[in-house]
Amino acid sequence: MSGQETHWHDMDTVCKRAKFLADEVPDKELFVFYDGDRRDAYTARELYTLAGRFANRLRQQGFERQDVIANTLANSPERVITDLGIMLAGCVTMNGQLLMADGSDFFRSAKNSRCRGIVMAVGESSAGWQLLGKYITVNNSQYVGDVLIKQAPEVKAAILVHREKDSQKKPFIDDLKTCGADIYDDKSIAPEDFGMVKTTSGSTGYSKLVPRTHKEIVTAMDLINSRRQWTHPRDNRSKIYSERLLGWAVGMTAKTFCMAETRVLSDKMSSPGPLSGAAIWRLVVAEGCNNCSLTLQDYESIYNHVTGTGGPKHRLDDVELAGQPVTEAQVKKTLTLSKAVTVAYGSTETYLIAEKRLHDSDDSYSSNNSGQPIAGTTVRVVDDKGEICKPGVTGTIHVTGPLVFKGYFNRLEDPDPQTKLAFTSDGWVNTNDYGYVDDSGDLFVLGRNNDIIVHGNYLFYPSWMENRLMEHPDILVACLVPVSDPVVYQNICACLKLVSGSELTEEKIKAYCQSTFLPSVSTVMTHMPDFYILFNDEFPETATGKPDKVTLRKMAEDKFGYIGRSKKVSSAVAWKGGCVIGGL
Repeated sequence: MSGQETHWHDMDTVCKRAKFLADEVPDKELFVFYDGDRRDAYTARELYTLAGRFANRLRQQGFERQDVIANTLANSPERVITDLGIMLAGCVTMNGQLLMADGSDFFRSAKNSRCRGIVMAVGESSAGWQLLGKYITVNNSQYVGDVLIKQAPEVKAAILVHREKDSQKKPFIDDLKTCGADIYDDKSIAPEDFGMVKTTSGSTGYSKLVPRTHKEIVTAMDLINSRRQWTHPRDNRSKIYSERLLGWAVGMTAKTFCMAETRVLSDKMSSPGPLSGAAIWRLVVAEGCNNCSLTLQDYESIYNHVTGTGGPKHRLDDVELAGQPVTEAQVKKTLTLSKAVTVAYGSTETYLIAEKRLHDSDDSYSSNNSGQPIAGTTVRVVDDKGEICKPGVTGTIHVTGPLVFKGYFNRLEDPDPQTKLAFTSDGWVNTNDYGYVDDSGDLFVLGRNNDIIVHGNYLFYPSWMENRLMEHPDILVACLVPVSDPVVYQNICACLKLVSGSELTEEKIKAYCQSTFLPSVSTVMTHMPDFYILFNDEFPETATGKPDKVTLRKMAEDKFGYIGRSKKVSSAVAWKGGCVIGGL
């Protein structure tokens, strides 16, 4: 092992990694943002400098070591700078997830974490500003305001991020570039200090908080990046296209600083909507990206564009597919544009659990195969009695290893009540996924054990939306069930029993659902029912009077599942006193 490589691996905090890159490869582009055709690149030195000046500003405003600051910014240069700056200040950056129009999801996270500050973009297009701007009581300066939120009383300040230029203020990044402030880098940060708090993908329920120390982040990234061929960051030629959210585990800001690769993505503060397959492929080709981390929806869109238009020729080295079970057909499609495909399985609580890498020379791939557990991670599959299943026998997946979290983050109630539910009595994480291990040790992940619906990379919690639907005066019973989809794995069908004489329509239901979420939030994150079955009279029930989910799921699958839709079902058909409304 060379001295240089040893030096890199001695960097046991995210802050040390960022400083090392700024010193050793100052001109290396780490992030490249696109707003349409406009390219905005940031080097290692530039990011460290801007983040260090932001850290200085935080300390001047009274923030102290291990204070939690919620970052609500979308994917953008400002998000990268503030995330790193919060850590350089010795504070903890928490993903400030904002989905609910009433703020209940954010307020609960802020209260449980004893959050001290919030980073938010200024402007009506900002979800953070829509929800939290009204709580700013005094503007101490053009960049900081006092905050009073009774639901989260320990939040004291809002760090305001401006894009527009006027006579009173400079845009956030321009100000950091010209302010001349010193770089603040808290040298007392220990590897065991928390660096980030991630949120789980409960897009329609309370997202649990998963804390990660600097050491855990660095260790995880080194294990995930173990296939690298370089011995020094200057030798890493990887350029990856990834629109994964910077605040989530898979796409987190720290990943780039720990892996020393160039990341290409779009600026969501300027263009919040999803990119088309054509737009994504144009960026991949223009930047010469050799790797991509894609959702199956994005890859499907790219594949349709390239095969439909003949489109720019480019061959990727690797495409990573993760977030939902992957089929044999999807892997074959991916290998038409890439030399290899990596199927990955993991979670916020565990990071990467297993992966399988296939090359175009490989003979076959079996659907749902997530490959072998990564180094240091152990997987077991157990039956209802807790006994280890034999190869090929389906059961619940448990995980243990160095990347597994220690418990959910809750400074009001330690340990968090959810922590006990997450672990078995002997210390394994219960993933609540079901699958099996084959004779060769490959892990096959088939889906969720409970009612959670897997829509692409996001988990949809039916009970939350069911309760909200039943607040509507025309809805007596609401039951949400999954229907199969070849791309996103599962779509959502709402089975609704209406009050007698109701004239509720599809348009009215959709408007009601949409009023639940902040209007500027991406619809991918706030997925709502795709299909509806309305019952005016009869409604399938069990002997105990509960919704018969087995029957309802079969009805929805027959009509709206992948097979059902291939039969071109009409958008409205009679069904035993109810009607079926198509949502496509």
